[in-house]
Amino acid sequence: MKDLECRLRKISADCGIAAIDLEGGIFASNMEEFAELIETQQNSRVKNLILNLEKLDFISSSGIGLIVKKHEEFSKIGKRFWVAGLNDDIKKVFEQFALDTILAIAADEQQAVEKIKQANP
Repeated sequence: MKDLECRLRKISADCGIAAIDLEGGIFASNMEEFAELIETQQNSRVKNLILNLEKLDFISSSGIGLIVKKHEEFSKIGKRFWVAGLNDDIKKVFEQFALDTILAIAADEQQAVEKIKQANP
């Protein structure tokens, strides 16, 4: 299993949308860079952050906890936190923890962007 790679992309400055592409696995031992990258977006002009999980192979319970915590922090400051591109295995984990009832989840990044733009015409 591959270690975690994170890449930040700006999608739409007008709508304040950015994405973080995650590849590999999220473990307790490699979450620091991921957490720091999310925090930079909390303190930026980004209003909507999309976590693109299309290439994520594994997520530990610590990684799930981090995503939930950051979602709550974003919500408190009036920003939206999206999860997109869940593969079947990761989707099952999200459903087991009922994250699909807490987080804004989209089939893929394009669907997340469309939903964001519909909510903010």
